[in-house]
Amino acid sequence: MYKFPFQVDIDVTNACNYDCIYCCADAKHKFDDELTLAEIKMLVDELYNWGVMDITFAGGEPFLRNDVMDIMEYANQKRGLNATIVTNGSLLTEENLKSINELKNVNLLISFDSAEQQIYDRARKSCRGEENFNKVLANIKYAAHEKMSFSIALVLNKYNISDFYNTYEKMTDIGVSNIVVLKFIAASRGKKYESVLEVGYDAWKEFLIKMTKEKESGRLTRCQLSIACPWEIYLPLIQAGYNQQAVESIWNYKSPLILDSYRSFRELGCHAGVTNIYIAANGDVYPCSIAGHQKELCCGNIREQGIKQIWNQSELLMKLRSMKVDNISNRCKNCDICELCGAGCRIRAFYQTNDLEGEDYLCPLLNS
Repeated sequence: MYKFPFQVDIDVTNACNYDCIYCCADAKHKFDDELTLAEIKMLVDELYNWGVMDITFAGGEPFLRNDVMDIMEYANQKRGLNATIVTNGSLLTEENLKSINELKNVNLLISFDSAEQQIYDRARKSCRGEENFNKVLANIKYAAHEKMSFSIALVLNKYNISDFYNTYEKMTDIGVSNIVVLKFIAASRGKKYESVLEVGYDAWKEFLIKMTKEKESGRLTRCQLSIACPWEIYLPLIQAGYNQQAVESIWNYKSPLILDSYRSFRELGCHAGVTNIYIAANGDVYPCSIAGHQKELCCGNIREQGIKQIWNQSELLMKLRSMKVDNISNRCKNCDICELCGAGCRIRAFYQTNDLEGEDYLCPLLNS
């Protein structure tokens, strides 16, 4: 077991002016007992002194907090800490963009699913319309013009998959240097909309192969992938004729099971509660951000136990870390890419089966 998580997600509020149907945070209304500024600063101190060097601040919409810049300025003071703030971009102003730009240890991540307003609006149940879209786009253009350290996060789903290349081209044309494609995960609120958002395996495979060829040929240089578990990148490309080394080289991605330090105590490729952890806006702790707000997966609250005690003593985290492939499926154990995948995403399996030891139902090899 690692002594501390490598990366921590912290929601600074659950309030949000958007109501996106794919939201795994299920954010909308502010919790009555959200962490105060003083508590967040103490948490940052504890994580930093513990050894954590990567913290993402999200929500909800962080810029609904009047003191959000105080949080970011405090994180910026921690030498060597890589801090990221995630926002939908609608509440950004030129003033706070300038302030963020002065914080050299802080990165900005703006959620932006399509460069076409009608597609952008489809997954968002509030703040729709040309005025809001143009405001977000203007903030992106400003950040690009000022050469800020920022990225665009695009949640890939059925609504926008056919528009991806158009969005990529328009974003790179205005100077966006990094576009992160996050494959939709049917968790929390998103589970309710799985049938209209989930990109099926065949469509994902076709899309990924095309992207990989583009990446391999020197295009899509500004694109990164974020997936729930290793099979989602390895399996389609190995089936298409790529070998493991090529996949890792093209996408700068490696399964955690490649690491000797990880492999020495872990058979599963899902690193929820192993290398990362998520802290909700009220201090509740979960194995990862997609597990958030699922009360059965709550590991404790930092106000009652403290993050170190939860990390070291939570029964749920202990269970996740001690799982073997045998606990999950013989089909996984006998799979050709088991040593890369390690039985899929445990949290996604839980949402489908109500069991952390359930099978990752999206894997096509389990459905053949």
